[in-house]
Amino acid sequence: MVLAGNNSYTGGTQLAGGTLQVARDANLGAAAGGLAFNGGTLATTGSFDTSRAITLAQAGRFDVAAGTILGLSGTVTGSADLIKAGAGILRLDNAGNAYRDTRILAGTLIANAGALRGNVDNGGTLVFEQPVDASYGGAISGNGAFIKNGAGTLGLTGDSSGFTGSTTINDGRLAMNGRLGGSISIGAGGVLGGSGTIGSGAGSTVTVTAGGILSPGNSIGTLTVDGDLAVQPGARFEVEANPAGTDSDLVRVTGSATLNGGSVAHIGANGNYGLRSSYTVLAADGALSGRFDAVTSDFAFLRPTLAYDYDARRVTLDLARNDEAMASAAATRNQRASAGAIDSIGIASGHRVYDAIAQMPDDKSLLRSSFDQLSGEIHASAKTVLLQDSRYVRDAVGERLRSAVGGVAASSAPVLASAGSGQRLAPATAKGPASWIQGMGSWSHIDSDGNAARVKSSTGGFLMGVDTPVSDAWRLGLMAGYSRTDFDVQDRASSGNSDNYHLGVYGGGQWGALGLRGGLAYGWHDMTTRRPVSTPSFADRLKASYDGRTAQVFADLSYRIDTSSASFEPFANVAYVNLKTDAYAESGGAAALRAKGQTSETTFTTLGTRVSSNFELAGAQAAARGSLGWRHAFGDVKPVAVQAFSAGDSFTVAGVPIAKNSAVVEAGLDVQITARATFGLSYQGQLASSAQDHGVRAGLNIRF
Repeated sequence: MVLAGNNSYTGGTQLAGGTLQVARDANLGAAAGGLAFNGGTLATTGSFDTSRAITLAQAGRFDVAAGTILGLSGTVTGSADLIKAGAGILRLDNAGNAYRDTRILAGTLIANAGALRGNVDNGGTLVFEQPVDASYGGAISGNGAFIKNGAGTLGLTGDSSGFTGSTTINDGRLAMNGRLGGSISIGAGGVLGGSGTIGSGAGSTVTVTAGGILSPGNSIGTLTVDGDLAVQPGARFEVEANPAGTDSDLVRVTGSATLNGGSVAHIGANGNYGLRSSYTVLAADGALSGRFDAVTSDFAFLRPTLAYDYDARRVTLDLARNDEAMASAAATRNQRASAGAIDSIGIASGHRVYDAIAQMPDDKSLLRSSFDQLSGEIHASAKTVLLQDSRYVRDAVGERLRSAVGGVAASSAPVLASAGSGQRLAPATAKGPASWIQGMGSWSHIDSDGNAARVKSSTGGFLMGVDTPVSDAWRLGLMAGYSRTDFDVQDRASSGNSDNYHLGVYGGGQWGALGLRGGLAYGWHDMTTRRPVSTPSFADRLKASYDGRTAQVFADLSYRIDTSSASFEPFANVAYVNLKTDAYAESGGAAALRAKGQTSETTFTTLGTRVSSNFELAGAQAAARGSLGWRHAFGDVKPVAVQAFSAGDSFTVAGVPIAKNSAVVEAGLDVQITARATFGLSYQGQLASSAQDHGVRAGLNIRF
């Protein structure tokens, strides 16, 4: 019977016997109508898709004409078999199919693991289009062709040992975790893996062609070839090995193994490989002939070699430390330094850090990250932070001295004099001692220089002092204080803090417009650092506690210029800072570093101008002040730390650099709150292209 028109009946179509021929879906009535088989054959002479629900009460036979494609996107359900006949192509696309078995009498059936049901008797061509990973547990029999397409992995778990046809893997991975008879060809882009059995004994051959990959196991496992194995030029044999033992991927061949070239690639499993290890990767019951062309490893510092034992009919993969310097994988100064130190430990020591790096995959990004983590860079960058923060002491002392002798842009203590309009405060030569206290807080960051990573820090604390005139022009004083600095190197997952205790002497004088101030200060630092290390095969948590000391001497020379509305003061100052850190030994595991005491010396010079102006604010005397300067740093502007592991050579890593040139800015307001007391609030900043430091200070000056 032939249906040729665009039929509109709505009751669906039932086949009870014979053949119904159609050329398009519209021949079968309304699109919502189903298709039920109680026997019979649906013959199609044109290409079309149908989304109709198909029911198989009895076997449903689809006879697809040569050169045409019939697509079944609707569900196929029932208790009977689906039969493919005809030279054309039948495509099953619905993952909701639920019928009994599949028989291919002729032509091609295209399906995927989700759409195919039951066992398959393949007398034609069965194509698995597998774009995603899935498994098929049915049994395949017959003598037809079996083709694997699609980028996904197709896992076969059933017993298909009765299949005597040919299998071709064109794309993606075929994971054989059951049995599949016949012969198999792995084409370019195809992968054969799994831990099952391929072949039917004598007469079956597994052929790995150029671009094809033989990758036994699902991780580490044995793939059995029940027949012969032939590896062609350009083929690839991928091998994983157990770092903790002698297990590895293995291809076991019951017949002969012929190696006509190709390559072996140790793709490895992350872990602690013995740096001299051997793994059997191919064993044949019959003859072993030929060789692979090459062997490679995914591991940066392991040298793979192959040993052929033709008498024992086996191929062994040997792994040993190669001659590649670890520093060859590094990209920065610090990475090269830590890599060189690790390399100097040597293979014979059994040191866990050496072994961890030597056993890492050939992944430059991962290796460089590991070198950075192991470098202990935070110890050098901590020095940068402490040297830079030394300015808080001398800035506070300088401001106090300027206020005491009538300087410009200083907190308007009751001893400050100004030429500006408004009520004149107490003369600059006021007699008697004065005390002061200043609270401070700052937030800073120093960007990476391409070697050391970015550092963020914050400091908070207070400074206080007392001073007294010792002549008409000079005042001398003592100061003390406490601050805490927290610093963080996020890219290295490292952090630390320092409790800082300050003590100093200072003095200054004013001779007309000329002012000179200076001081000596000493600081004690109680430092703690914390850093983790994590590589694919090694992890550690490290901590260090040690002391440091900062000594500095500083001087400031200025010249005051008064106008009717404001006062200006060009200035030049210089500071020499000496930072000494004690020896330390990190607690933790094999990655712990140790260091001897070290010294860093830096000099800072600043040129700039200060300005201030007095005015009345709500009945109280006030002064607005500011300054702008250029600071230059030289000496140890890139502090270093010389360290060593428990074995091997010492190495030097650099911290983030102190900015050589930066702008120094300040803006503040001071208010006289009583006849003898003044309160001040100010912002201070140091701005450079690679670093910024923003601080706030609040101070109280009291004259006795």
